[in-house]
Amino acid sequence: MDATRSPISEDRLAALVNAQRAALRSQGGPNRASRVASLRALDALLKRHSSEILQAIQSDFESRSIVESWLFDIRPVRRSLADHIRRLETAAAVEQVLGSRTASRISDSTNVGVGGFVPAWHFPVSQSFLPVIEAIASGNRAVLALPHQTPSTSDSLKRIFGDVFPTSVA
Repeated sequence: MDATRSPISEDRLAALVNAQRAALRSQGGPNRASRVASLRALDALLKRHSSEILQAIQSDFESRSIVESWLFDIRPVRRSLADHIRRLETAAAVEQVLGSRTASRISDSTNVGVGGFVPAWHFPVSQSFLPVIEAIASGNRAVLALPHQTPSTSDSLKRIFGDVFPTSVA
């Protein structure tokens, strides 16, 4: 593994966090539908580009098998996405208020904030995206600084996901 890529600059990271904070102030926290849409977009990108991502991982970790990378990087992220999408879609049901025939409620808790994530390098996809999925599903905005120790994987992920989430991936 050759770590020739330099870490993200503080200015770039600050710009991304400030862009997310500004979006949060102007647009508020994302609603349930936009959270589901973001998670679906992540899943579609991961599904469409998984072989390319696996090749990038192979380039960074020459001794790791593609099957191992799929099992520990791609599969957990796709399963987490499916679980969170399902939970968000079913959580929007109107509930009967206990003890009342006429009252009902819709519960939609929204955590609003910006989280920054700097993952470890040894499983770059799962350790990058599992916390981001949690943040998106709970209504937060996220900034992801990809590890510089895995240059091929980080460059691939930045290109693939940066097109859809340009103010979130560094």
